[in-house]
Amino acid sequence: MEYTKLNYKGFEKYLADKGKMCGGYFYRFKFENDYGASVVKHDYSYGSKRDLFELAVMEGNELCYSTPITNDVIGYLSNDEVLTLLKKIKAL
Repeated sequence: MEYTKLNYKGFEKYLADKGKMCGGYFYRFKFENDYGASVVKHDYSYGSKRDLFELAVMEGNELCYSTPITNDVIGYLSNDEVLTLLKKIKAL
């Protein structure tokens, strides 16, 4: 399956890394508040079979499970939903 890439318009300056993994893509964003996000869409991510993204909140270089946004990863996200969550993480 050919996955659709993330359109992260408006967040270009926060993109710390991106690439291919497990037949799909990964993106890592880092904000000034030391929070960030890992966004993936690959053969093993939640939602990939429906061409949707999975997002995890990061603090520094570690996954963070203790924010008001979520205490787990969030799967089955549209591109617009990812952008909305990136805005919320940036505002933490």
